[in-house]
Amino acid sequence: MWIHSDSLSSYSVRLDDFLQSYNKTPEGGQFRASTKFDLSIAHETKGTMNFTVATNSHGLLSYHEYTVKRDPENPEYRIVVLGDSFTGPTTSTYQWVDTIEELLNSSQAMRDAVGGRTFKVYNFGWIAAGFQTFWKEYDKAARQFDPDLVIVNYIELDFPRTDEMHFSTNEEMVRHARGYMEKIFNENDNVLVTLMPTYGDVVPNEPDDTSDYKRTKMLMAEYPRFRPVLMKELMPTHLGKEEIISWFNYPHDLHYSDRGGEIYARKISSLIAERITGKRLDFSDVQTKYSDIVMGPGKPRLRPVKTSVTYLADSPERILFLKNYVEREMLWGRIFTFYPYSWNAITGRGTDGIEISDTQRFAWRIIDVPYGPGKDEYVKLVLACLRNDDPGSITYSKRLFDNPDMTLDNPVCKHYFHIFARGR
Repeated sequence: MWIHSDSLSSYSVRLDDFLQSYNKTPEGGQFRASTKFDLSIAHETKGTMNFTVATNSHGLLSYHEYTVKRDPENPEYRIVVLGDSFTGPTTSTYQWVDTIEELLNSSQAMRDAVGGRTFKVYNFGWIAAGFQTFWKEYDKAARQFDPDLVIVNYIELDFPRTDEMHFSTNEEMVRHARGYMEKIFNENDNVLVTLMPTYGDVVPNEPDDTSDYKRTKMLMAEYPRFRPVLMKELMPTHLGKEEIISWFNYPHDLHYSDRGGEIYARKISSLIAERITGKRLDFSDVQTKYSDIVMGPGKPRLRPVKTSVTYLADSPERILFLKNYVEREMLWGRIFTFYPYSWNAITGRGTDGIEISDTQRFAWRIIDVPYGPGKDEYVKLVLACLRNDDPGSITYSKRLFDNPDMTLDNPVCKHYFHIFARGR
């Protein structure tokens, strides 16, 4: 169960009054500006993980403030980092892109190599982004910062992602990615591409369907200018499986932990040093703001934080009350009706109630779900309903949030257990 204290952007209008937060999402940013977001992930048997992240005035995930206009009195070497949620995670307690800035500025050799300028690193990590989004973010917002270096930090799973339905064949994915990478290369003559390893890429005996990097190799063969650095080869995987697992928020979430982010930031910084100076500098022993908390033997993988929604995440009684309510509503619509739910799930027609497909169209709605008997004891649950673009369909509506048929007991509706709760 994912419990949020605030909305990022997509549901901001509908959640403003409930959460009592009215910050706007600035143009070019993904998130609300100057806002702290708390998140607790409650796992049935593994306990709770807590995260807190912040956006700056540009609505981007960073504790560092960004300024568009260059100050001639304080010259900067500017680096823009494009990527998905592995680049801009909400399941961390700080951003590894911020750590790159700390690392580079700690090195006098690096400062000297850029004429004494200060390094400024801009985080354009975007949730669920693919190559199309990387270009759109650069074109729409990142270019205004006049970057000296652009880093495209992607994962293999970014290939099928588009603004609409995802691609299903490797050929489609590679052709799509190439078109947008060409745009980025044509706009900036200093581009570094890095392929970030996911959990399944580096944990022994647990490969996923991207560990062979087939799509990356196809694009490299077709487009010689596309030469990503395979970061898996630079990560210290020789330290063993237990250490590698600590780089991720396993099993709650397979994004990088604070410890994993620290390690990855050091490897990226070494590549940046090679690009600028011709030599790979070693940043492994450089102390950063939180490195002493999460780096080293016996240290936790996350900086320990308490969030404003732990009153719900840490309460088995409230979680059980909420889950029981959802279960009753969903079972009523799927089993105790004439809708042939089981048959449709087996044959692939309709919905299975669990997985939200990325190749089908869905409409979204936010509904109230109680976690206790009190009138104010409720949260907002994000609901996804299979969308039929036929105007006669029950899920068709240009005002999707207002569709009364989008309910838990509708068999074409399901959820991820993504919940918004008032912070305390």
